[in-house]
This record gives sequence, structure tokens and C-alpha cells, in this order.
Amino acid sequence: MAEALSQFQIKRQKNIHAIAFTPKWKALLEENPFLSAKEITEYQGLSDSRIRSIIRLTKLEPSIQEFLKDLRDPRDIRFFGGTKLA
Repeated sequence: MAEALSQFQIKRQKNIHAIAFTPKWKALLEENPFLSAKEITEYQGLSDSRIRSIIRLTKLEPSIQEFLKDLRDPRDIRFFGGTKLA
């Protein structure tokens, strides 16, 4: 399981919206049915609720997802934070 997680570890960056991480985490959960979001949280160092709220962003319209991925200003990223949108 550690091998599967290692390929999906994401180095968090301040100027990238959290939605940029969701495709990898969602794919990881789909490809590994016995893996839980909790295991991703332990590996990424984020809370379980934070991971789940970020993954829920994949339910947004694709145009909104692209808008969020294109954000680079830290104030905009905070304003459109994952917990407000999910």
C-alpha cells in the first residue's frame, strides 16, 4: 500500500488551489478499493475532513474546476477555499 501512496504524494504549494490535487487522490481511491481516505490523510499530513472536502470539489462543474486550478494569488485561493465550495 505504501508503494501506491508514494506515487500520489503531493508536495503542497501555497500558490496552487487544493483542487489541483484531487485527480490523483480520486484515482488512488478508485484504483485501490481497500485504501481509505484516512490512509491518504496520514500520508499527506492533512485531516480526514480536509481530504474529503478537497475530493468533493471534483463534483463541481469542469469550468469551475479549471477556474480554481488557474488561481495563483494566495488571497484568491483562500477566498475560494475548498471548505467554502465543498
